[in-house]
Amino acid sequence: MAKKQSTGSAFFGIDGLVAMRYPHAADAALSAAQVSFQSIMPPRPRNQGRRPSGGRHRYGPPKRSTKDDEEKAVEVEGEISSVLAGTMFRVRLESGHEVLAHISGKMRKRFIRLVVGDKVKMEMSPYDLTKARIVFRMS
Repeated sequence: MAKKQSTGSAFFGIDGLVAMRYPHAADAALSAAQVSFQSIMPPRPRNQGRRPSGGRHRYGPPKRSTKDDEEKAVEVEGEISSVLAGTMFRVRLESGHEVLAHISGKMRKRFIRLVVGDKVKMEMSPYDLTKARIVFRMS
C-alpha cells in the first residue's frame, strides 16, 4: 500500500483559494483557521506611532510658532526705579521713558529677586510700548 503525499490540500480554506494566494501557508503548516483569517484580513499597515496630523488634534486653531513671537519682541535695557505690588516694577529706560514691567515666568520659577537700582533686560511688544516683561537681571 503506497502512502499518499500531502500536497497542501488540507490547508485549502475558502474554495481552495487560500493555498493559491498564500503559498507559504502550506510550508509553515498553519491551521486552517489562521490561513482563512489571513485571507480575509490582510495585515494592518504600521505608521510608526505617528498621527497623520503631526501629533495634534484636527480640531481647534493651528499651532502658532513661538519664533515669530520672539522675533517681534523688542529687547531693551533699563534700571528699576520702583517696586510695585504683585511683582510689578517701574523701569526707567536709557531714553528716559518709564514703563510698567513684570517678571517672566522663568525668573519667578528660579526665585530671582529684584530691587531698586538693578539693571534689567526686558522684552517689549511693538503694540504696547508702555508695558514690558523682565527676562534677565544684569546686576
